[in-house]
Amino acid sequence: MTLDLHVSGLSGCLCTVTAGYTWVVSDVKAAIEHATGISRWEQQLLAGTRELADMSPLSGEVLDLTLIRKQLEMKDWLSLIQEEPQILEHSAHWVKECRTIVLEAVKQDGQMLQHSKLCDDHEVALAAVSDCGLALAHVSASLRNDRQIVLAAVQEAGCALEFASGKLKNDAEVVLAAVRKDASALQHASRQLREDHRFLLAVIRRNSQAFSLLPIQWQSSREFALEAAEQNGDVLAHMPEAFQSDRDIASTAVRQNGLALRYTPSSLRDLKLVLEAVTENDAALQYAGEFQAQREVILSAIKPEGVALALQYASPALLHDESFLLDVVQKNPSALLHSSAESLHGCRRFILEAAHRNGSILSHASPDLQADRDVVLTAVKQHSASFMNAASGLRCDPCFALEAVAVNGLLLEYLSSDLCSDATIAKTAVQQNWKAIRFVPAALRSNRDLLMSAVQQNALALRYGTGDAVDAAVSLAAVSSDWRALQFVPLHLKCNLQIVNAAVKQDPRALQYVPRDVQMRVLLPTYEELDKLSQMPQAPT
Repeated sequence: MTLDLHVSGLSGCLCTVTAGYTWVVSDVKAAIEHATGISRWEQQLLAGTRELADMSPLSGEVLDLTLIRKQLEMKDWLSLIQEEPQILEHSAHWVKECRTIVLEAVKQDGQMLQHSKLCDDHEVALAAVSDCGLALAHVSASLRNDRQIVLAAVQEAGCALEFASGKLKNDAEVVLAAVRKDASALQHASRQLREDHRFLLAVIRRNSQAFSLLPIQWQSSREFALEAAEQNGDVLAHMPEAFQSDRDIASTAVRQNGLALRYTPSSLRDLKLVLEAVTENDAALQYAGEFQAQREVILSAIKPEGVALALQYASPALLHDESFLLDVVQKNPSALLHSSAESLHGCRRFILEAAHRNGSILSHASPDLQADRDVVLTAVKQHSASFMNAASGLRCDPCFALEAVAVNGLLLEYLSSDLCSDATIAKTAVQQNWKAIRFVPAALRSNRDLLMSAVQQNALALRYGTGDAVDAAVSLAAVSSDWRALQFVPLHLKCNLQIVNAAVKQDPRALQYVPRDVQMRVLLPTYEELDKLSQMPQAPT
């Protein structure tokens, strides 16, 4: 059943619309728009004197409608389009030509460019393709040759390359950007690029799926397959079975991307291939099968840095082997996390032994072990920064701090300022490791005994001395050990010939660190020396 609705304007009859009984008023407005070109957003429909709401159902009694055209201004259209950019399709002609409104619409839905009159506007086109790469199909021919616009389009949707100019389909950078996003874009590249050996390898490096889209002569070339595997191990997934079963190709692939192990046949997965894969990527262990029970394989998968997840794939037998687990935490102290062996973080015997190998294990130890003096001392001896993982009670204890710097002076860096300023603690730290002087407060670096302790270990520690600590005796001790320390001797002591000569005797280059007048005094012989030289017998001529 249908209804014939007669629509009139202020100047008379506009159109007749045949409506279905299930229609609502918004359906009628769409039909009127189709018949008259008046946008539904500009329509105000009246039944008599009553305005009809968009979602109101039609009444069989209402057959005559009056349309009053609303005069929407730019701000009204902007407001509508901000809520629903698709409105542009049904807007007035002047709206589709309004740059401000169209720009707002295409920023939200690039496909709305097809309903505008601004397909040749650079800014509008760029905004459209940045939102929807396929909007490139609707830009002008001249802009399809614009590198900036085409790059933006293919970076959003690789297959938009289909709509680029012939020139840009032959642009390596543009095509590579497209293929990175969508391997199928390769079919739209120029023939010249699709036959370029180096270019095709660059394609594979960015998207392994492109291998199955290459010309057949490349897909069937073993030499090219080897080169492709070097670029992107994942390409093994898209190679024919014969290449997946080729040991050289498989080995090359897993060395580039360990996860390519999943694409190799089980007959190839021997110890050598598995080791190559897990060394490159520990997650390849999930495809290692029986080799998940081998210590060598698991340890090869564990990297010294980062979160080690290899134990997720280790066999139950290895997870109960404490000797093996100690080797594991020696490589990476976080390796027990996310595995059943994580409970060992609360085992004093295990943590104490582990701390001997890698002090960083303290960061994963249980709170009671982080408060255990022996455990913490063992850890900080091996790794000074582990002091920060000790319980706060130990970190604030002056007696413990003294014990700690006695085994590793470098942890002075991690002590509170109050403890660092303790002369006994600072001196003990420097005696244990001269490098600790870098963390001694400036006020304490004027302590002669402390500086001498550092200089006796490394003459260049003289650079950290301040004030009266850098006296003649300390300076002489430093330059006698290493002439380069002369550069850190105070200026007034660089006139001390005993100090200068001690350095120069080791290496004449030490003279570069003293004033010129001192250089002359060192270089020129005295009158007495000249007299002795004149009395020496002359060499026969």
